[in-house]
Amino acid sequence: MSYIAHLYKITNQKTGEYYIGKHNGWRQNNYWGSGHKVKGQIKKYGKENFTYNILCYGSPEYIYELENKYVTIELIESDEKCLNLTIGGDGPTYHKKETRQKISKKLKLAMTPELKKRISDVKKEFYKNNPEARAKCATQTGRIFSEEHRKKLSANLIERFKNPKYREKLSQALKGKKVSEEAKKKISLKNKGKVRTEETKELIRQKRALQVIPKEAYERQAKIISSLIWMNDGKRSYRILPNKIEEAKQKGYVFGRMTNYITEEYKNNSKNTASKMWQNIKNAGCKNPKEYVGEIKLA
Repeated sequence: MSYIAHLYKITNQKTGEYYIGKHNGWRQNNYWGSGHKVKGQIKKYGKENFTYNILCYGSPEYIYELENKYVTIELIESDEKCLNLTIGGDGPTYHKKETRQKISKKLKLAMTPELKKRISDVKKEFYKNNPEARAKCATQTGRIFSEEHRKKLSANLIERFKNPKYREKLSQALKGKKVSEEAKKKISLKNKGKVRTEETKELIRQKRALQVIPKEAYERQAKIISSLIWMNDGKRSYRILPNKIEEAKQKGYVFGRMTNYITEEYKNNSKNTASKMWQNIKNAGCKNPKEYVGEIKLA
């Protein structure tokens, strides 16, 4: 058993790239590192184009500690000439950003619709035949997260939605996706009778007041609103989507807008709504009402 070890540095004389590691004993003994990349470099350029320098000696524990302090994530990420893939001191494997992007790209190309379906079928079959696995998944339902953890999740989600590419990707994924009647009923039953406290309502209003509608979303909404058709049921007027006109007719609606329902009370409610909206815009620090989205209720 060896009670001495050394920290070494292998350098590629042609490219300047290097690898730092720990080896037991006083000498190299024809040892050229254990890293995947450094092994590939030696195979490509030949041992004659590399140098092996011993940096210091010490106990194996001390050399591990020294390697851990020297070969850090920062070094691996920032120095392109560093061939280490693992944090010093026998740490976990850590890939550089460029390497992670390459791996991600290859995995995405390999993940064909057929392969996705095959994986899905295997998982379904596994959970179908394993009650214990299903029970373990069920224990995750109703988990209670700490306030700090919820804030982190919220911050990460907000940061994601700031990226237009992420929003577009999510939009494309949900486009054309139909929710079954059974799923609608489940959602309805879950939310039925749910009572929010005034504190929760106010918190939701404050968060919504800080949200910003993207220009594309605002223009899309404006286009939808301009296409709406006025109809009425004899009591009041409604703005109906063109594709919902036949459904409205079946309910007894007719074309046209009524004006006799606009009473003084209705006008006052509308005025109060507008005042609240402008106050929220002001509190949110928005200079343009198009930048604001919030929850407004009639008084």
